Amino acid sequence: MKSFAGHTGGTIHVQLSADGSSWYDAGTSAFGNATEVSTAFAPAIGQLPTPAPTPAPTPAMGMVSAAGDPHLVNQYGQRFDLGQAGVHVLLHIPKGARPKATYFHVAADAQRLGNTCADLYFQNINITGKWVKMRGGLQFSVNAKTRAKWMHFGRIQLKVVHGHTIDEKKYLNIFVKGIGKERLPVGGLLGGDDHTLAAKVSEDCKRTTWL
Repeated sequence: MKSFAGHTGGTIHVQLSADGSSWYDAGTSAFGNATEVSTAFAPAIGQLPTPAPTPAPTPAMGMVSAAGDPHLVNQYGQRFDLGQAGVHVLLHIPKGARPKATYFHVAADAQRLGNTCADLYFQNINITGKWVKMRGGLQFSVNAKTRAKWMHFGRIQLKVVHGHTIDEKKYLNIFVKGIGKERLPVGGLLGGDDHTLAAKVSEDCKRTTWL
């Protein structure tokens, strides 16, 4: 039980919940959340426990991917579609590292191949970083057919798979395992980077489609 001085000079007895998120006044039977009691009894704010912060998303142990036109699943299991054409960073380890300090970097070029804003497909994928042993990195293109196989980079496994639509539009899919086992922070759209802007359909596409 906490006692606070009210605005009228009296004493109000407030019972806080175990996590500090709500309160109950035994005298008036009033109740509310911790923000309300902090506002009502400003002089006593310092006596209130700080509510626990919202926990950060936990990386999933499953596969992350970017497939089709393209549908993406990141390390938190969040699903979203790409809405912007151009080059996108799918993975960057460690997150925020400069090029010379980067162990693993995956970038993909998405191009619009149809008449709708959703007709985006990956045409090229480049993989670079210290974990990539091949000089100059690895390059994948819709115009150079390669056998799909799992490749190992540190704790990460990655596979690029060629695909095509029913009307023969070629594109690349990418599948990645082991993100949840990686001890370094993972950036990129398939990692922990924000995807809000990348998933937003560009205004240019909206105008073109409308015309």
